[in-house]
Amino acid sequence: SSVISFGISRDTATFCPSNRQQIKAKRKRVEMDFSKYYRDSGSEDFRLGYVSDVEGHWSYFLDFVRRSNVLDWEDVGGDEEIKFRQLVLRPNTYFVYGGDSVDKGPGDIRLCRALVSLKQRYPDRVHLLVGNRDLNKLRFRSELSDFDMARPLEEIGKPFWDRNAKSLKEHLEQVRDNHVGVEDVPLERFNTKAERLRYMLKHTLGCPDTFEFRRNEVAVLRKIYGHYPYSVDHHATTPFLP
Repeated sequence: SSVISFGISRDTATFCPSNRQQIKAKRKRVEMDFSKYYRDSGSEDFRLGYVSDVEGHWSYFLDFVRRSNVLDWEDVGGDEEIKFRQLVLRPNTYFVYGGDSVDKGPGDIRLCRALVSLKQRYPDRVHLLVGNRDLNKLRFRSELSDFDMARPLEEIGKPFWDRNAKSLKEHLEQVRDNHVGVEDVPLERFNTKAERLRYMLKHTLGCPDTFEFRRNEVAVLRKIYGHYPYSVDHHATTPFLP
């Protein structure tokens, strides 16, 4: 019979302590008979793996792969200091990523690169779904454009979905107040793309730590490769430090 292996949402396991069955499922892989959902009796047996909401938590994803009977890491180079590996799919298996890959942990870049590389090498057996945390990054292209950066600050209101969030102007005023001796500096001087991105992440996307998480991950990757962005030749492999 075919089997489906579940790796449940990290959010569910972490933030819903009342659901003991789901917490137990996070600790120990849950397997159930999948044959009743698979009507083509002439097809070979297979195993299906699923996980979602990793949200950049690299150590969580590594633990998921370690427990998985669908995915493995394969050594493809490196030395005693740094190992390079790529995610591989076992025979007669399929893998579905259920969305929300970034924002809450220090492994956004490595996770996305590993998943995309896996999809490119197993296009018919790997399926990557997008969640709200993936889709909402489409805002960056418009809201960080030169056109939008030139808009008067008074025209940019608060996010309507969060009454307690600051407006961009209020955020920039707070940034200026945190600097000593710049009280008379025009507010527009602080309206850089980097500061606008910090504002979006903290006050409109619900991930105030993402900017620093990404800064730290880029620093690690720059140390490994000597520069960042690194060559597309390295996108298929993932660096592992001891």
